[in-house]
Amino acid sequence: MEFVDPGPDQPYGLAAGPARSEPDQVATAPRRETAGLIVMLAGAALLPVLAAFQTFYAVREEGAAGRYEFAVDAWGRYGDVAGARLPVHAPRFGMLLVICGGCFAVLALIAATQLLAGRAVAPARTATGLAGAAAGVVGLLTGVTAAMTLEITSVFDSLRAGGGSPFGGLYEVRMRIGGAVWMSLAGILAGVLAIAAALRVRRAAATPPGAALVTERHDWR
Repeated sequence: MEFVDPGPDQPYGLAAGPARSEPDQVATAPRRETAGLIVMLAGAALLPVLAAFQTFYAVREEGAAGRYEFAVDAWGRYGDVAGARLPVHAPRFGMLLVICGGCFAVLALIAATQLLAGRAVAPARTATGLAGAAAGVVGLLTGVTAAMTLEITSVFDSLRAGGGSPFGGLYEVRMRIGGAVWMSLAGILAGVLAIAAALRVRRAAATPPGAALVTERHDWR
């Protein structure tokens, strides 16, 4: 039996089992889960940037002087409306949307260079950091979207009251939410999916492929 099972007292390299399995225990980021994380982060980066160049809201007013229509983009620029006493700029949410998209883009770059390229020393820890950072950016984007929604509600109430209208004598006010808000909401969803993908990478990286086999061998012996 001594020749079959040398035992734990043999010189290094002759003992069976755990010593040969150490290379298998090195944690690496799974490529499929990492690729999904990068795709989600890229989508979360692209959508807010596209939202910054979409219509914020559009207004149609019917009054004693006729019908007027105008639109506002995410950079606060009003469309041309003849005879309308409009302010120079509405709130510029486009800047905040671009910042959120840039933050997601940086996270996607980190995921590509550290996890996909295999440079991360501790992939599970890197994935955890990416999940936390993505959660912070999602919170920022959620706050921007909420502020956009409140701004639309405020403008609509002001126009209905008549006091904030540039036309006066209104009969009807109709307001349409623009693509900037909807794309921002889609960016929030993509960010949440990116967080879930980062957590999947963390879970997969924390369990190396050979860990289960090594544990089974120890139990058998």
